[in-house]
Amino acid sequence: MEDLRYTLGRALSKIVPRRTQPVVSRQVSDVPSYSSCFNTPIKVCSAEWYANERLVEVPFVHRHLPVSNGYDIRALEFGCSRSHLALEMSALGFDVVGIDLRNYELESPPFTFVRGNILDYEDQRGFDVVCAVSVLEHIGLGVYGERAVSDDRAKVAAKLYDLLRPQGTLLVTVPCGKPTVDEFLQVFDPCEVTDTFSFENLVLEEMQFFRRHSLREWRPCSCEEARGVSSDPSVRGPTGVNCVGCFKWRKRT
Repeated sequence: MEDLRYTLGRALSKIVPRRTQPVVSRQVSDVPSYSSCFNTPIKVCSAEWYANERLVEVPFVHRHLPVSNGYDIRALEFGCSRSHLALEMSALGFDVVGIDLRNYELESPPFTFVRGNILDYEDQRGFDVVCAVSVLEHIGLGVYGERAVSDDRAKVAAKLYDLLRPQGTLLVTVPCGKPTVDEFLQVFDPCEVTDTFSFENLVLEEMQFFRRHSLREWRPCSCEEARGVSSDPSVRGPTGVNCVGCFKWRKRT
């Protein structure tokens, strides 16, 4: 019997070579997590969960995206570093450009990523869709290493307008409510937002407001109700704000 086992062992060793190199398994900790790459709508802090404004902003954008027939639609996401919208639009067949002052978390994303100030960005072709999801509230505060200049917000709004093609769609979301500003963000009265984008050939087609209750539940609300919501740091919890406005404009020919 011993001789038979030895003979079988020799025969199998010729058919199935012994591994000479150890198997290297990739540890889970080596793989970037979804939450480390993107600003997720659900956050867990100290064993409690919270829902931020991404829960309503991203669906708003998707509702207003045109149907792509395969890279025939150009889309720009301004402020894409922690957002997955550029990836999603690329997966839907859009020709996407993403711009941010910070680096993008994923290597070799399936879209054109430009790291830099959008005011310095040049493009001659224009875009059918321009998105800015929770970006404008940080502009002018020096949050991400940019210069702290208060009029930069108006300059960025004009830049987004200029980058938009005729009949193009501009989608913007920002914190709305009782006006306030801290070192991280600014909360706007809805009229401030519409005034910022009051360009002659830009038509406001839709605006929606959503209010957060108990730092978890998001519900639609009126513009008047939104005006009374506070997102002061003392009441907005560990993530997000308590009210957001979602705006859609169309550029006339």
